[in-house]
Amino acid sequence: MGAPLLGKHLAGLPSASTATITLAAAGSFLGQVGAVAQGAPVWVYIVVAIAPWIPTLVLELIWTYRHYRWLAVFCLLIVTQSAYLLEQVARMVQVHVLGRAVLDAPGIFGALGVQQVQFLWTSWALVGMVLLISRFSRNPWVWLTLGVAAWDAAARLLLGDRPLAQANVQFLDSALEIAALNVAFALQLGRTYNAWLARAFPQLSEQVLIEATGRLQEVRLRQGESERVTHGAASLYIVTRGRGLLLRDGPGGHDILLRVLGPGEIVSNEGTLVMAETTLELLALPNPAA
Repeated sequence: MGAPLLGKHLAGLPSASTATITLAAAGSFLGQVGAVAQGAPVWVYIVVAIAPWIPTLVLELIWTYRHYRWLAVFCLLIVTQSAYLLEQVARMVQVHVLGRAVLDAPGIFGALGVQQVQFLWTSWALVGMVLLISRFSRNPWVWLTLGVAAWDAAARLLLGDRPLAQANVQFLDSALEIAALNVAFALQLGRTYNAWLARAFPQLSEQVLIEATGRLQEVRLRQGESERVTHGAASLYIVTRGRGLLLRDGPGGHDILLRVLGPGEIVSNEGTLVMAETTLELLALPNPAA
């Protein structure tokens, strides 16, 4: 299963440097301070809080695509449709708690135009789900999510002259959609193998690749750092990004260069040393006997 490696990666955000994360946090804070000083509407607060984190999100999506291909679309849909659900929750609070008329309840981003915002969100959901269907047609929850997204789009037309019913249906649809999407994603994780592992061992069956993916660990070496290959820790390493050197101890304490390492290279020579010439990303397959 891909869950352990993917979950640890997304939780740790290793694709973004410490400087990138620090700048994003500072930008988010300063943006909100500026929004308060200007008396900006609510949607501006949300935008300035989120915008500095977009580069980090892009980096994580790129990493996900490089390792798990179309699961990156899953991740992006979960992020955007979670935001869509929050938008619908805000509208429900405005209508049913604050007592506003539906047409006077724009939610968070509806101030930019309720119909336009709803159209963009539902259109993206449909496009995204069609992309996922083309890749994961055997996942029944993907089909269910597509059905919910299609009904959400249709409801905007069928209930256009009944704004309260339309708002209620859109809220329920968004809740069902994000729930079904998360179940579909969880199910697909159990059926997905790492793309680098499959590239390194094309002869392995799908089931073996899935099982091996569940044991992968991510190793990241900065420039000048090294990792010694020992069968007690890992049975092999796969280079996924960067450039490094594979060295072996030589006579007189001098290292012997065996070869230059690049993406796709496999290292399994016990006793060798991997040294990073640039930031080097590797996947380690732990030794089952360790």
